Amino acid sequence: MLSSACVVSRGLLRGFGLKVGEISKGQFAARVRTLTAGHAMLERIAEAMLRAREALQTEFARLHRAMLALARNDEVWSCFEKMESF
Repeated sequence: MLSSACVVSRGLLRGFGLKVGEISKGQFAARVRTLTAGHAMLERIAEAMLRAREALQTEFARLHRAMLALARNDEVWSCFEKMESF
């Protein structure tokens, strides 16, 4: 889901001749802001999309922590944890 938010942002910018290029995850928002600087409408759209992306990241992390907590208390999961990997 997070990667699709990035793909949509990249596609939107590409339509205006702007390319994000290869960057690390941590630099995506800064790169988008740099590209849209000076374009009032693009800035508004990009900021909204970046806020949505951030909200998705936050909620995903929250759900992931909750699932790990559930797994720690599960009998079957604890058996998997004790097994040796190949």
